[in-house]
Amino acid sequence: MTRKQSSGLKLRNVKTGRQSTLKVDGAFVAVGLMPNSRSFCSILELDNAGYIITDHGLATSAPGIFAAGDIRRNSPRQIATVGGDGVTAAMSTFKYL
Repeated sequence: MTRKQSSGLKLRNVKTGRQSTLKVDGAFVAVGLMPNSRSFCSILELDNAGYIITDHGLATSAPGIFAAGDIRRNSPRQIATVGGDGVTAAMSTFKYL
Protein backbone atom coordinates (compact mmCIF):
# COMPACT_ATOMS: atom_id res chain seq x y z
CA MET A 1 0.00 0.00 0.00
CA THR A 2 1.38 3.40 -0.98
CA ARG A 3 0.93 6.27 1.42
CA LYS A 4 0.98 9.81 0.09
CA GLN A 5 3.18 12.05 2.23
CA SER A 6 1.79 15.49 2.98
CA SER A 7 3.90 18.56 2.28
CA GLY A 8 1.67 21.39 3.42
CA LEU A 9 -1.03 22.64 5.72
CA LYS A 10 -4.70 22.73 4.78
CA LEU A 11 -6.10 26.11 5.79
CA ARG A 12 -9.65 27.42 5.99
CA ASN A 13 -10.45 31.11 6.27
CA VAL A 14 -12.93 31.30 9.16
CA LYS A 15 -14.59 34.42 7.72
CA THR A 16 -15.00 33.38 4.09
CA GLY A 17 -14.81 29.59 4.31
CA ARG A 18 -12.24 29.58 1.47
CA GLN A 19 -9.82 26.68 1.68
CA SER A 20 -6.19 26.72 0.60
CA THR A 21 -2.94 24.82 1.07
CA LEU A 22 0.24 26.36 2.45
CA LYS A 23 3.35 24.48 1.32
CA VAL A 24 5.66 23.83 4.31
CA ASP A 25 8.39 21.36 5.24
CA GLY A 26 7.49 21.30 8.94
CA ALA A 27 5.41 22.95 11.65
CA PHE A 28 5.52 23.63 15.37
CA VAL A 29 2.22 23.30 17.20
CA ALA A 30 1.45 25.61 20.14
CA VAL A 31 -1.26 24.50 22.55
CA GLY A 32 -2.47 27.79 23.94
CA LEU A 33 -0.87 30.94 25.21
CA MET A 34 -2.41 31.22 28.66
CA PRO A 35 -0.73 29.51 31.62
CA ASN A 36 -2.82 27.04 33.61
CA SER A 37 -1.98 28.70 36.93
CA ARG A 38 -5.39 29.72 38.26
CA SER A 39 -5.27 27.16 41.09
CA PHE A 40 -2.07 28.76 42.42
CA CYS A 41 -3.17 32.41 42.45
CA SER A 42 -4.00 32.41 46.17
CA ILE A 43 -0.63 31.01 47.28
CA LEU A 44 1.93 32.14 44.69
CA GLU A 45 2.82 35.51 43.19
CA LEU A 46 1.80 35.66 39.53
CA ASP A 47 2.55 38.33 36.94
CA ASN A 48 -0.21 40.20 35.08
CA ALA A 49 -0.36 37.48 32.41
CA GLY A 50 -0.80 34.70 35.01
CA TYR A 51 2.72 33.26 34.89
CA ILE A 52 4.35 32.20 38.18
CA ILE A 53 7.15 34.52 39.25
CA THR A 54 10.39 32.69 40.14
CA ASP A 55 13.94 33.61 41.00
CA HIS A 56 17.06 32.26 39.23
CA GLY A 57 16.74 28.98 41.17
CA LEU A 58 13.06 28.69 40.19
CA ALA A 59 11.84 29.34 43.75
CA THR A 60 8.42 30.95 43.94
CA SER A 61 7.08 33.47 46.45
CA ALA A 62 6.03 30.59 48.73
CA PRO A 63 8.87 28.90 50.64
CA GLY A 64 9.54 25.36 49.42
CA ILE A 65 7.54 25.67 46.19
CA PHE A 66 9.42 25.73 42.88
CA ALA A 67 8.07 26.19 39.36
CA ALA A 68 9.51 24.86 36.10
CA GLY A 69 8.58 25.03 32.46
CA ASP A 70 6.07 27.11 30.55
CA ILE A 71 4.09 28.10 33.64
CA ARG A 72 6.84 30.35 34.97
CA ARG A 73 7.52 33.93 33.94
CA ASN A 74 10.44 34.46 31.56
CA SER A 75 10.38 30.87 30.32
CA PRO A 76 11.49 30.69 26.68
CA ARG A 77 8.59 28.24 26.19
CA GLN A 78 10.69 25.75 24.28
CA ILE A 79 10.67 22.01 24.90
CA ALA A 80 14.47 21.97 25.12
CA THR A 81 14.42 24.18 28.22
CA VAL A 82 11.85 22.21 30.21
CA GLY A 83 14.36 19.49 31.14
CA GLY A 84 16.85 22.08 32.31
CA ASP A 85 14.17 23.79 34.36
CA GLY A 86 13.34 20.46 35.98
CA VAL A 87 16.97 19.88 36.93
CA THR A 88 17.31 23.43 38.29
CA ALA A 89 14.11 23.12 40.32
CA ALA A 90 15.18 19.70 41.67
CA MET A 91 18.60 21.00 42.71
CA SER A 92 17.03 24.06 44.35
CA THR A 93 14.58 21.80 46.18
CA PHE A 94 17.45 19.62 47.42
CA LYS A 95 19.26 22.72 48.74
CA TYR A 96 16.06 23.97 50.35
CA LEU A 97 15.50 20.69 52.15
